[in-house]
Amino acid sequence: MKKSANQFLKLLLLIIFLSANVFAQFNSYGVKGGLQFNLLAPSNEFPLTKYDLNFSYLARGFIRFELSENFDAEAGLGYGLYSGDDYTGAHYNTTIIPLDVRLLYSPFNLDNWNPYLFGGLGLIHFSVDDKPVSPTIDPTEDSGLSGLIPVGIGTEVKINDDMALDISAGYSYSFTDNLNFVNQAEFNDGYWHLGFGITFGGDNLDSDSDKDGLTKREEIEIGTNHEIADTDGDGLIDGDEFRKHQTNPNNIDSDIDGLNDGEEVKVHQTNPNNADSDNDGLNDFDEVNKYTTNPNNPDTDTDGLRDGDEVNNYKTKELKADSDSDGLTDGEEVNKYKTDPLNPDTDGGSVNDGEEIKRGTNPNDISDDVEVNNIEEQVYYENVYFSFDKHSLTNSAKEILDNVVKISNNQLKITINLSAHTDNIGNENYNIKLSEKRAKTVKKYLVENGLNESSIFYEFFGESKPEVENSSKQNRNKNRRVEIKITGIKK
Repeated sequence: MKKSANQFLKLLLLIIFLSANVFAQFNSYGVKGGLQFNLLAPSNEFPLTKYDLNFSYLARGFIRFELSENFDAEAGLGYGLYSGDDYTGAHYNTTIIPLDVRLLYSPFNLDNWNPYLFGGLGLIHFSVDDKPVSPTIDPTEDSGLSGLIPVGIGTEVKINDDMALDISAGYSYSFTDNLNFVNQAEFNDGYWHLGFGITFGGDNLDSDSDKDGLTKREEIEIGTNHEIADTDGDGLIDGDEFRKHQTNPNNIDSDIDGLNDGEEVKVHQTNPNNADSDNDGLNDFDEVNKYTTNPNNPDTDTDGLRDGDEVNNYKTKELKADSDSDGLTDGEEVNKYKTDPLNPDTDGGSVNDGEEIKRGTNPNDISDDVEVNNIEEQVYYENVYFSFDKHSLTNSAKEILDNVVKISNNQLKITINLSAHTDNIGNENYNIKLSEKRAKTVKKYLVENGLNESSIFYEFFGESKPEVENSSKQNRNKNRRVEIKITGIKK
């Protein structure tokens, strides 16, 4: 018995060391250790009324691992005395050393206490030190190793963030009838146990198991998941959202602008807490995905008008500084000259607004547009652009041609020359024919809208005269065009 006691003391010291290291190394909810003292009530051939409970005990150390929110696994090693009186009043003592593995089920998620059920499997080593006088019916052994099934209930009661009181009660059934050195072949021996213990290192609220920069205590307070670094899945870890960006780590889109917080911070460099980062009247999502304007610049085309004002108020082109190509920026027309930024000749007097400003005349007064001499002038207007492998007119192309008609109607004499071109995709013969179709399409539209067919001439060059090199998709877009040259005498 002395030798067994010494061995147990060594094992107990080892468990205490491991438990201390569990606290020091893991310092999180997932792993905890503990020590427990149990009062035992032997269950065997002898009635419980014949012995003193103070003589039977079990000291036990354990390590507990969190499997999920409701289940834990526990491994434990104990040392104790299994003691009582036989039918004659004679005393027996048996040294027991149980080793078991248990599964714990915690049905509730409470803040300060944790009730649980447990069941397990294990081994028990026993050694009968003082044998009873009562005779045994079947052969028995005074020492050995047997299987063990512990079951019961318990609860943890929180003491502080690092320590809890553990109280449990249950029954351990052995696969032997030799614990009291009496074998009557009716049932195997076991024992009831009531345990009191301490667990520690198992619920440290200052831990950061998901490595997101927030302690478990902080995550509980703000409602994030302490097991997931990026609770809302927006591409920013919870710690950065809470400390660095002041965004909501539980909401993928804190400012509800249609862009998630991670996209705003990492891709667009917009403010994830402001739906309209540049305060131009357009939210960040619309700027990025609908208008392709710069969500960090209130005036993308630097024409003196905010992007939101261009889109919502003036209907001008937010990506083009001079929407009507009259030589004045949209901002100058709206704020300085009070002209129409969508009409190159606001007063309809045949001289465009920019030219009137250069001449010193009033772009809002038709009377000063008349010149002394009828001088034939050559005007280069905006190009008309086409989609890839198409000769049909886009809406923007029709707007340009409508302005061509308007300008032409204010001339005494008019000649319109059209030059049609393609990009370099496809063979040369095909592109020649495609450019011819584009020229004819533009001429047809102008004639249908009131211009004299005899005053419109066209040429087509295929891919032979690019405006810019066909080195990129953007450049090829510029080369798919019909150039419009107007020569006329103003009224």
